Amino acid sequence: MCPNFRGVGRSTGGHACGAGEADDLLALVQALRAGIRQGLALALVGFSFGAHVVSRIAAALSEAGAPASSVVLASLPDGRVPAGRSYDSPGHFGGDLVLGWARRHDKAVTVLPEADHFFTGQLPLLRRLVVTHVTGATAA
Repeated sequence: MCPNFRGVGRSTGGHACGAGEADDLLALVQALRAGIRQGLALALVGFSFGAHVVSRIAAALSEAGAPASSVVLASLPDGRVPAGRSYDSPGHFGGDLVLGWARRHDKAVTVLPEADHFFTGQLPLLRRLVVTHVTGATAA
C-alpha cells in the first residue's frame, strides 16, 4: 500500500517537511495494526523524501516497542540537499551513521556504487533487492 503524501494527487493538505506526512502514515500503520491487518508483518519502504518519512515512522515504532519487520530506506536525504531543503533523519538512520548503526544492530546495508539519487537505469535491480529483503524471495 502506498498512499499519497499531503497535497499529492487527490490528497488534501500541504507539504509538512516530513513531520506531518509521518504523522499521517503512522496513523495508517496504527489503524492497520489495530484492525483489518492485525498480526501481519509490517514492511516499511521509502524512496527519497519517502525514505525520510519512513525513517521517522521506523524510529517511532521502535521507540514504542512495536518495530516494523523490515525497513528499506532508498536514497535517504540527510542534511541540506541541492533543492535547498534540509533533512534531519531521526534515530541513527542519517548520513555517516548508517554503517555504524547497521554494524551494531546486525542489519544489512546495500550500496549500488553506480547509482544516482534516482537509481537511473538501476530501478529493476533496486526492486529485486527490496523484494528480496522484504520477502526473502526473489523478484520476477
